[in-house]
Amino acid sequence: FERPLFFIGTGVVTLVLMAFVMKQPDLGSALVLGMIWFGLMCLVKIRKSYLLALVAAVALVGTLGWFFFLQDYQRSRLTSFLHPDEINDDTYNVRQAIIAV
Repeated sequence: FERPLFFIGTGVVTLVLMAFVMKQPDLGSALVLGMIWFGLMCLVKIRKSYLLALVAAVALVGTLGWFFFLQDYQRSRLTSFLHPDEINDDTYNVRQAIIAV
């Protein structure tokens, strides 16, 4: 797509939906909604410059969100997902899931 209005319009709608989900607070579902939108943008072959700008914006917002927006329990869940081999109370469910599989 050559029209930026499609990219921006669908992005704004997705961000509004993600904001409503984050109000609950449900970080996982909000991230899934964002990834679905990103996947759909890749499938409709949006311009690479739009996707590159989006990745840069997500990196910036993600970094700022890590320090100023996420609660402590949300940060510990993300780090336990990234490092499931560490043994502590936060990784218990991840380790049990691996054992079950």
